Amino acid sequence: MAFCLHPEAMTDRAEQEDEIYLHPKLKLANNLASPDRNKRERAMSLVCLWLTSQREVKEEELFKIWKGLFYCLRRAEKVPSQQEDLVCRMSNLIEKLDSDLSLMFFKAFLTATVKELETIEDECSSGTFYVLLSHNVSRVLSILKINGWNLTMIQSFMDAILERSLLVQDGLVMEKINKQIADVFLGLLKEFLPIPIEVLPVLLDPFWIAMEKGGNKSVSEKIITRIFIPICESGIRRMEDRSIDSEDGYLGDCVVSLPLLLLSSRVEKIAAISESHSLIVKELQEKAMHLENLMNLKKVEVKSNQSNSTDTACILEDCVKSNQSNSTDTAGIL
Repeated sequence: MAFCLHPEAMTDRAEQEDEIYLHPKLKLANNLASPDRNKRERAMSLVCLWLTSQREVKEEELFKIWKGLFYCLRRAEKVPSQQEDLVCRMSNLIEKLDSDLSLMFFKAFLTATVKELETIEDECSSGTFYVLLSHNVSRVLSILKINGWNLTMIQSFMDAILERSLLVQDGLVMEKINKQIADVFLGLLKEFLPIPIEVLPVLLDPFWIAMEKGGNKSVSEKIITRIFIPICESGIRRMEDRSIDSEDGYLGDCVVSLPLLLLSSRVEKIAAISESHSLIVKELQEKAMHLENLMNLKKVEVKSNQSNSTDTACILEDCVKSNQSNSTDTAGIL
């Protein structure tokens, strides 16, 4: 048995929506959409309590919860401080759930956000949802760190971003959502550095794939300028021992550990399918080539040092043998 959100409890736009079904006893949906702030606050607390007590929930139900949360968010539009507080509380919900449920809740959020933004024409109103999107991506990274950067879990969350967002490139709303993710992702990731070296390629893979599919050119440009060029620059600074700060140094360590062949081949693949934004791709190619040259030079230096060390060791070994021989000869004479 499910509780139904009655039309009279909704806004004008909400009256045209389908009924929302939530917990049968708590009237969560009605209260999330209520003009009464106290009811909305109480409903938010109950949503958190209900979610954290669940182990098996259908994604459809989580989608409806997000619709209710969005009503709550829009009710607070006239009081920015309340709205900012709600954004933080909503994003924290994802982190409080077990890993499987948090993944499903995040997927439902991505789907619900697209649906919601398609109904909003006011830029000011939509801006709050992009802020919430950034907060939720940050919470995802926090979950991954808490779980020890488990590669399987990373893959699952990044697949959600790829399949629910980056590969869905139809319409202005999806373009804005994907550009927002590309715009904030690297900056958010820096807050959780250092990370294991093997983690960075898994985190970056969805962005490579999105560009390789040859989709929205504006999104591809944003990915290149906000993720891959800065990453190459961080690697270059690391190779030249001039990292800006510790975060830049940590990121640089991960970048210079990437297989050169993988980096260069993916850059060349992007260049082959990207004609209209070739200037940006050309800049990426130049940065990647500069990084590759520095890394190759470093390898030569390391090999040279190793060779010199080996030669020195051989010379020392010969000296020891010579001294031992001389000592033996002297002993025979005596």
